[in-house]
Order: sequence, then structure tokens, then C-alpha cells
Amino acid sequence: MRATDLFRFSTKALTERKLKAILTIIGIMIGPATIVALVGATQGYSNAAADRFSSLGATTIIVSPVGRGTTLTSADLTTIEGLTGVSHVLAYDEISGETTQGGQTVGVTVIATDLAGLKQVLPTLSL
Repeated sequence: MRATDLFRFSTKALTERKLKAILTIIGIMIGPATIVALVGATQGYSNAAADRFSSLGATTIIVSPVGRGTTLTSADLTTIEGLTGVSHVLAYDEISGETTQGGQTVGVTVIATDLAGLKQVLPTLSL
């Protein structure tokens, strides 16, 4: 088969099967566009997480108890404060609740802590 015969055959196939050709072209366009969108979203989330951690500082660690009814006691805070390399320990309490704003119920988290100690632990935080 000659090159001109192949070209004529492929052109004829495209014109006879227009719907199939259009769907194939759309599929070829959607694939890379989806990959670019996913990479962009992933990079955005990665940058947001990195910014959040960098605002805490390289030496800040937040210790939270895990499990139902588990809490840290003042003895635990004293033990953590006595560890080598620990300069500040700040206790906080976190409570979840709801508030009504403009006729709409909104979930909120209230964090209670000592503001003077908070400035030492998170110096870049502005209230």
C-alpha cells in the first residue's frame, strides 16, 4: 500500500466516523488537562501545608492526647518541660461548638490558653 492510499484511507475513516473521531480528540485533550489540574491542586495544597508549618517555626512541636477521654495532666506538662531542648511548654484547651451567624449555624473551635505564653511559642502569630 502506498502512502497516498494510507492518507486517503485515514481521511475517509475520519469523515465516515465523525462522532468517534470527535470523541477520540476530546479524550486526548481531557487526559492531559486533568493531569495538569491535579498536579496544580496537589502543589497548591503542598505549599499551603508548608507555609502553615513554617509559621510554627522549625523548633515548635504540638503535643495532643489521642483517644476518647485522654488528657494531659500538669504532671505531664512538667515532664515535657524537663526534657532536654524544651524551652517553653504551653497548655491549652480546645472545645468544639456551634454559633449562629446571620441566621446560619456555623461550627467553631474555641482554644483557651495563656496569651503571654502564646507569644513565646508562636512569635509570628498576630491576634
